[in-house]
Amino acid sequence: MTVKEIIEKYLQDNRFDGLCGDDCGCGLGEDFMPCMGEGSDICEPAYKIVCTPGGEYDEIFVVDKEEYLKTKSSL
Repeated sequence: MTVKEIIEKYLQDNRFDGLCGDDCGCGLGEDFMPCMGEGSDICEPAYKIVCTPGGEYDEIFVVDKEEYLKTKSSL
């Protein structure tokens, strides 16, 4: 089992959607860890937020989903 597989299993077992770090994020699945672990020492388990269609991003990854949604709703 590779380190990438161990990380994926941990995230799945704990109901995370992927990883996020400084200005980046990746989801589980085919495109998981496109950086191949380079700089991944800053990554944290994250939840996926689907963005509004036509916006800058299709999806983002955040560490604290509830806090993000509170902040977003107060804007």
